[in-house]
Amino acid sequence: MIVVVLIGVVAALAVYGMMRWVRYSHLGEAQNIVSNIRTAEEAYLSENGAYFNVSNGLGKGHTYPSATPGSFKTAWGAACTTCTAGNSWKALGVNPTAPVTFGYAVIADCSTPANCSTPTGRGVPSFSYNGKTVDITALGANSQPWYFAEADANYSGDNVNFTHVYAMSGDDQIYVVGEGY
Repeated sequence: MIVVVLIGVVAALAVYGMMRWVRYSHLGEAQNIVSNIRTAEEAYLSENGAYFNVSNGLGKGHTYPSATPGSFKTAWGAACTTCTAGNSWKALGVNPTAPVTFGYAVIADCSTPANCSTPTGRGVPSFSYNGKTVDITALGANSQPWYFAEADANYSGDNVNFTHVYAMSGDDQIYVVGEGY
């Protein structure tokens, strides 16, 4: 009986370890692609004087390649129906080679000082990271160009518990918010 209990405990630990490993591999995907988005946006800024606005909005319904990410992977490369143009991701130069778990969105503003809007006016979320609220009000200050990138995943497929990965101009950090389980 003791052997059976011990085998059960070891099996439970193995399942937990495997789930944790899968979760971190998905987070690695998002962090890598968001990092690539940041690099592409900075290159676009240096060539064009503004960041590239890829998406029509942020959050569920606005992400690519799946508008509503769930517990599945989606291939990259189809026309984007949630983007400012059907080939926006290709124009930005972000093109993962394998199917992805997260959905991605990038909004940008201030191509000219006259059309600047505040990030919150464009739907940029206020969020907490390590118990502190991240100050997004500096984005767009003094009519400076800005971008905000997000990756969303819903590993459980319940359409409620999401994991978000955020990055923004003027900040060298990638933020992971929520575990989605």
